[in-house]
Amino acid sequence: MPRKARSLLQGDPHRQYESRSEAEQAIVTVLFNAGFCFDEILSLFKSYPAAGKFREIDTAKGVIAATLWLRTCFEKAKNWCAIDSPARRLARIAQAHAEIHPWPGRTGSSDRAVFLAHLNLAHRSGLPVYHASSRDLAEIAGCGQLTASKASRRLREAGHIELVTAASFPYANRYRLPEKTKFDPLPHMFLHGMDRSSSFMLPDAFRQGGLGRSAFEVLTALEGEALRPKELSQKTGRHVQTIRKSLKRLHEFGYARKICGKWHGMPMKKIDLPELARKVGMSGARKKQREQHKAERLRRTIAMKMLLQARVCNDSCGESSGAGASV
Repeated sequence: MPRKARSLLQGDPHRQYESRSEAEQAIVTVLFNAGFCFDEILSLFKSYPAAGKFREIDTAKGVIAATLWLRTCFEKAKNWCAIDSPARRLARIAQAHAEIHPWPGRTGSSDRAVFLAHLNLAHRSGLPVYHASSRDLAEIAGCGQLTASKASRRLREAGHIELVTAASFPYANRYRLPEKTKFDPLPHMFLHGMDRSSSFMLPDAFRQGGLGRSAFEVLTALEGEALRPKELSQKTGRHVQTIRKSLKRLHEFGYARKICGKWHGMPMKKIDLPELARKVGMSGARKKQREQHKAERLRRTIAMKMLLQARVCNDSCGESSGAGASV
């Protein structure tokens, strides 16, 4: 479940809306944009206590009336998410640039993946300004949190993204894509689901420790055409030696073969990605990373709440001592 929807369902006081209906419409919209169907959303509204308007209708008029009201909210969310907003068009323009130019350099592969993760979150949001934590970016890009944070800083310096508001408890950084972009160079990677609410996620098999992101880029570049290592290097921006190593590993697993000096790759849709992840020892890598991030967020939330309580106690104690001194 998206964190925004979870916090709203739990009655997060940090997220204020003018009415309960508006707050619950926001919950439904966020859940729909994340791929939840109506039955799943209905189950959540029945389970969480903060769905005040839904519960009020359920108590007063019965479950059928409450379900019909929620269905209306669901249809509104569906229609709104189907609108091709300027922010989504801008994300697709950035993707179009990304498919043309390589992104060379030592950090090019990481910057490329994190940039695509930003595009993913911007497109899913559909708004000019979107939230993107380094943990969310890391899960999408298939890298570490620190790597995602450093890559985002380089992207800001290059003018590919703009930081609107820095992170503060309990919110992540807020970014936007510049309208007059300076996308040169831009990444070259096949991005799944940019026209839908689903999102690109680097498969577990191609994460660090498995075949590697370079192998994913090579396999993606080979879709639809046969290329030589030097041509793959020019197309992806990776060093030719890195290309050869990736081709060798892909050949060992039977996903690439050399014919008349050119390499042919198996289409990504024909590869059993879960089975490949198991073979390379990376099965469930993203799930483990997500669980780790969830635990880190929980520890941080508890620490921040304890710190706030300590400050309140210190302030109250200070006021009491000051009053005593004046007496």
